[in-house]
Amino acid sequence: MYTGLTDNTFLEAELDLHLEHTLEDGGINIACIRYYSHSIDGYPLQVAAYVSRPSSPGPHPGLLHLHGGAQRADHVIARDWAKRGFTCLCVDWSQPASVQNAPHATQWPEGFPTVQDQHLEPEQAAVTHIVRAVRRGISVLEQDPDVTDKIGICGISWGGFMTWLVNALDSRLSCAIPVYGAGFAPKAENHAAWHDALHPDHYAEHQQSPVLHVNGTHDFFGHLDQSERMLSRCSSDHRRIYVPNEDHGLNDPARHSALAWLRQHLQASASAEPEPRLELKDGQLHVEAPGARSLTLHSLRGSQREGVWKSRPMSEQPINAPAEADWAYVTANYGQGFSFSSSLLPLPPASPLSEPESPELFHRWNYGNLVLHSDPSIKVLQDEQGWHCNRPDPILDLFLRLPQDQPDWESLCLEWSAAAGSSIKLDLYTSAHLFPTSQLSHPRIQFEAEGRHRFRFLKENFSGEGRGLPRVLHLTLKSHPPKSARMILHSVGWDE
Repeated sequence: MYTGLTDNTFLEAELDLHLEHTLEDGGINIACIRYYSHSIDGYPLQVAAYVSRPSSPGPHPGLLHLHGGAQRADHVIARDWAKRGFTCLCVDWSQPASVQNAPHATQWPEGFPTVQDQHLEPEQAAVTHIVRAVRRGISVLEQDPDVTDKIGICGISWGGFMTWLVNALDSRLSCAIPVYGAGFAPKAENHAAWHDALHPDHYAEHQQSPVLHVNGTHDFFGHLDQSERMLSRCSSDHRRIYVPNEDHGLNDPARHSALAWLRQHLQASASAEPEPRLELKDGQLHVEAPGARSLTLHSLRGSQREGVWKSRPMSEQPINAPAEADWAYVTANYGQGFSFSSSLLPLPPASPLSEPESPELFHRWNYGNLVLHSDPSIKVLQDEQGWHCNRPDPILDLFLRLPQDQPDWESLCLEWSAAAGSSIKLDLYTSAHLFPTSQLSHPRIQFEAEGRHRFRFLKENFSGEGRGLPRVLHLTLKSHPPKSARMILHSVGWDE
C-alpha cells in the first residue's frame, strides 16, 4: 500500500465542522455541513457533505456513502439511508471538471486534477486526497453522539474503487460494500507509479472489515476476472453477488443483499449466511449452500466480456453441467434479504461459439441503476412483435448482438413503431467490448408522424473509429416531448 495513505497524522487535526443549513425531505432532517479534511499544498480542504438521521430515537449505526464519478453528493440518497435506520454521511467529492453547479459541493483547489488523471505521481493524484477526505468523514461519524460504534461504507463505481482503499486503511469500519468498484482503470496500466500506489489490486489483501462486492457480469468498470482476482486475495470475511448481463446496473436481489449486509454488521438484526460453493464432479454440478431457500444457475458460452449469461432455477442437484457453456456460477437465496453468488467455475471447453443467426439481446445500460436505491421496473422484452419495454415508457433503450453473416456492409435497415415526434439514435460497435475506439455513431433522426417506420441507415453517414462489421447495436428511441408510449423495434437487417 502507498505509504502516503498509511500515514494517519492528518486524522489528528480538528475537524472544524460547521453547519451551513438544513432541509427536510420525506420527514427526514438533513444537515448540509462542511468539515476540514487536510491541507493540499497549503490549501485547507473543506469537504461538503449531507448528514441525515432516522426519525426514530438514537443512537443509530453510521453509514458513509460515496457517489460515483461525474456525479455529486445527493441529499435524496442520504434521506433514503436514514429511512432504513442509518445516520448517513453522504460525502461530496465531485470535481469542477466533471460536475458543474452542484448545490452543495466540495471546493477543490484551482486546477485540481480529476480521478481520470492517472499519469500523476501518487501524492498529486485526486484519488489520494479523496481517500483522505473520506477517512475524515469517518471521524465526523465517529464523533457524532447519534452514531453507535458501528460504521459502514458503501461506494458506487469510482466510490466503490475508493471503498476498497478506505477499508484497507481504516480499522474503524465494521463493513464495506464496493459496488461495481473492482477497479478497471485502463489509463493506469501505462503508469506504474499510480497503479502500484492507488489501484485496489494492491489493497485487496489488506481489507479490515467484512466485504460484500456487488457487480454486473458485463460491468465496464471492473470485469469479472478483476473481481474474481481481488476476492481470491481478500483478507477479510467476504461475499459477492453478480448481476447477470448488467453493465453498471443492479437488480432487486443485489439491492436487498446490500441492505441485509449492512443490517447484519451494523444493526445485528440478521445472522451471517455462507457463500455458496459450486463444484464440477464427473460432469455434474454440485452446490454447497446450507440453508439456501432457492438456487439459480447462471451459465455462459464464450467470453466473459462478450457472451450472454443464461439463468435457470436449480430445483434439484446435482445436475449435468451445461454442454454448451464455458463458465458457470450459482446464486443462492437465503431469505431475510440475503442472496450471494459463488465464484466463477470454468467448465470443460464447449464447441466453438457461432455467431447469432438473427439479432439477439446483448445487455443494456440501465441509467436508473447508477443509484443504489433506485428500483427500476422497466425491462426489455422480445416476442413476435420484436423488442419493446414491458410497459409504455418515453424511452426504448437496448443493445442487440448482430449477425456476422456478411463480409462487409453498406447499410443497416430497421423497422420500428413509435409515437409522433419520436427520434431514433444508433451507435454501432465493431467490438463486443463496447470500447469507444470501436464505436460508430449515426446522427439522431426525428420523425413527426406516428406509427410504423422503415429506414435504411447508410454506412457513409456513420462517424467514428470502428472498423469492420459491427457486432453490437445500441438503439435509443425517445418520444419528444417525453411521454409514455408504446415503442417497438420490429426488425433489424443488413443491406437489402
